[in-house]
Amino acid sequence: MLRLDHLPKTPDPFVPFDYQTLGISAFAGSDFVETAGTITFAPGVTSRTVIVPTLNDEIAEPTESFSINLTAAQGATIADDIGFGIITDTDVDETAPQVEAFVINDGTAQRSVIRELTVTFSEQVSVDENAFVVLNTTTNTTYVPSVDVQAVGGKSVAKLTFPMLAGGSLPDGNYTLTIHPSQVADAAANLLDGDQDGSAGDPARFEFFRLLGDADGDRDVDARDFLQFRSTYRRDSDSGLFKDEFDFDGDGDVDARDFLQFRRNYRRSLPTT
Repeated sequence: MLRLDHLPKTPDPFVPFDYQTLGISAFAGSDFVETAGTITFAPGVTSRTVIVPTLNDEIAEPTESFSINLTAAQGATIADDIGFGIITDTDVDETAPQVEAFVINDGTAQRSVIRELTVTFSEQVSVDENAFVVLNTTTNTTYVPSVDVQAVGGKSVAKLTFPMLAGGSLPDGNYTLTIHPSQVADAAANLLDGDQDGSAGDPARFEFFRLLGDADGDRDVDARDFLQFRSTYRRDSDSGLFKDEFDFDGDGDVDARDFLQFRRNYRRSLPTT
């Protein structure tokens, strides 16, 4: 609604204004119809209404706003040339969050060390620190990782690390990562849809393995892995030839201690069960 606070004292008592909508957090074309025109105050009229149609995109969104800018007043002075409109969304978000991506380390094939697991959710979620459980199915040992959750591009990204373990890496073995649905929820309180069947409340599970010395991720430590180890032996993190996956103790170099661990696994393989 536009309001004229002081009636003009001019020969022509009609007072026209031009108006134009402009998106702030709301977007023209998806949240509201871009609207422009001229509105005139007749003699004795002190308020007029500008109708701005809103659009229903059936997507649950927070309250959004737009402005109405006034220009080109004739016969009057504009004291406040901006008005604001508020759009309150009545759509209900019933879409459960899912896991969009699961990445081991930096996404390379090596399984010689596993120091970081990255879980990207389909939207921003609240995550309890106990939502993630890592089980070594070979030894039946459970590990609770350190969890850091950040918002990236409108999505929650959880990084799981293991600083309490030797070298910061999980030990050898087959693993299952379980994400408990009751401990992951979006802003509308929808719980995790872990199996991506369209229904909330199911855990997400991911299987992977670690085998010290396995630089190509083929479940064994063979001559190809040895060649890669040899190329980085006696190199430290300042060298362009340093390969972090062979620095088993995480001390910044590949030395004799790392070689002894590699030699213990040489020509070994890890069964899938």
